[in-house]
Amino acid sequence: MRKILNIFSLILLFSCQNENSNTNVSATKDTISSKADTVRNNENTPSNQRILTQVPSNLIIIATGTEPGWILNIYSNKYEFIADYGKDTLSGERTFNIDEVPIYFTSSDLSFKIDKKNCIAISGETLDLSVEVKYKGEVLKGCGKILK
Repeated sequence: MRKILNIFSLILLFSCQNENSNTNVSATKDTISSKADTVRNNENTPSNQRILTQVPSNLIIIATGTEPGWILNIYSNKYEFIADYGKDTLSGERTFNIDEVPIYFTSSDLSFKIDKKNCIAISGETLDLSVEVKYKGEVLKGCGKILK
């Protein structure tokens, strides 16, 4: 029994001191920070690995879809399409009027339609925009919301 307890203690000791752990947690008073979250929010980290902790002030519409995962961000001055779980990114100047719905946009690489129709997101939440994106010969469907 003593041998089993000693082995268990050694395993516990080594698992707590592993420097390569993804979740190096340090706590002081009520603050807990995760090493993984810090890395994902680093400016040098690719956009597909960052956690959105604060919405940019000029972001007007955000839309998302799955299979493959994609995000369409409409800013006050540009659009940004992140495709295939962050592997591809397209952006350009916003030349369309966001006050006239449905919103249509077409370029040589991307086209999308944003319509003011209720849409049920994969989370089960009902959002106010239905979005259809055409990219690389595929039609991707998703939901979006107006932030401003």
